[in-house]
Amino acid sequence: MFRLLAILAAAAPSLLLSLHPGIFCGWAPATWPEPTPLRTAIWDAALWTVLVLPAVLALLAIWAPRRFPLLGALAATVSLAINAPTLVIPYTNPCGPQLSPWMSLSCQAVVVVALLLARGERRAPMPRLQTVCWTGVVLIPLARTVLAVLISTYSGSLPGCFAQLEGPWAEVSDHLSRATGTGIPISLAAIGAVLGGGVVGPVLTVVLLVAALFEPIAQLATSAPHNCSTVLGLVGWPHLAAAGLALATRLRSADQS
Repeated sequence: MFRLLAILAAAAPSLLLSLHPGIFCGWAPATWPEPTPLRTAIWDAALWTVLVLPAVLALLAIWAPRRFPLLGALAATVSLAINAPTLVIPYTNPCGPQLSPWMSLSCQAVVVVALLLARGERRAPMPRLQTVCWTGVVLIPLARTVLAVLISTYSGSLPGCFAQLEGPWAEVSDHLSRATGTGIPISLAAIGAVLGGGVVGPVLTVVLLVAALFEPIAQLATSAPHNCSTVLGLVGWPHLAAAGLALATRLRSADQS
């Protein structure tokens, strides 16, 4: 019970970030004050913990189930320390002040307490095949999101090629991109890994398939122009691979039951 509470608390900030309208707020005056490098580094580090902490907890739960409560609480404490300076160092961009850090800090504090309370819980190790599959399910979305964020941050453009969707198709694509960028697939994968599958496996498979196949399906449905060599370039292959692994973990567990 406390393990579930901990991973849900770790995943909550990514859900809240996915509901945020984003940082592209249109025109801003040239005199808008730029944040200092120190402020930017502090807030960037705090945002990275939102992406990474659920994956770290999931990997600890997979590979070190007996020591997971203690090691997970330590990881969450480090994350909490990284986020703490945001309480006293505000950060403002052209969209206005950033969301209050209280929610992230509160969630990470819940993670620490829940895992300390979970020390008495016993969890049997996963079968080796499930361990490997769930590791891939967690790491693939994490690696894809981290690379996308780094490339877009340093190059100023998103990686890959895109279809020029319009109307409701474009709105759905934007929502999917925001959810992916804030770590929703990572968080769902982490929840599934900590729970050992169950109903989360099929749900995660569907989520990853939607993320992987929505854009090519939308392009075929609308005949929208795109800048890929073929329509296959629009497929989110990492998410498709992760969906296959998520389905494989479910099929494996069904064989054992």
